[in-house]
Amino acid sequence: MSEGVVIALIGAAATIVAAVIGLWVKASSSSKTSPLPVRSSPDGNATRKPAEMSHDSRITREPSPTVVDVLECVGRRLQEKYAHEPIPRAELVRQVAAECACSEGSVLPSDHCYNLYNDGLPTNHRPMFVQEGSGCYRFLGPGYRYTGPRFHYPRGGPRRQVGEWIDGKYSPAAG
Repeated sequence: MSEGVVIALIGAAATIVAAVIGLWVKASSSSKTSPLPVRSSPDGNATRKPAEMSHDSRITREPSPTVVDVLECVGRRLQEKYAHEPIPRAELVRQVAAECACSEGSVLPSDHCYNLYNDGLPTNHRPMFVQEGSGCYRFLGPGYRYTGPRFHYPRGGPRRQVGEWIDGKYSPAAG
């Protein structure tokens, strides 16, 4: 499959995901009704009481998209725009913050890089970028079969390699 076809497929997928998230956000923000199911009481009046919910009337609300979900959609879309160039951090952060109505300070693309490690990252974090130079990121996507070193840049200390990715599998450095 040619690189152009792959880029076109990634772009189409990003557009679909962004549209679905947009529809979900619009639907959940415009809902003014109680999430509890309406049930008829013996006197014929409609009620909303959780104690009366039967097995088949459970609430099945989807969770809100997280900052990380929006970061993935925006990263995919911007990488299509920038093609072979890395995405500037400022644009990535600005667009994610605007789309998920969060502060720019809560958008941390460096926490989602294959080649970077930050203290305090949960073990289940979702890498999707590679940092390329200062303040630039290339979107690869979660589950990418990345191969390369992973570095930690401690405050006031030298850079050190903390592990390595080989074909999408991570191994911490010995020691």
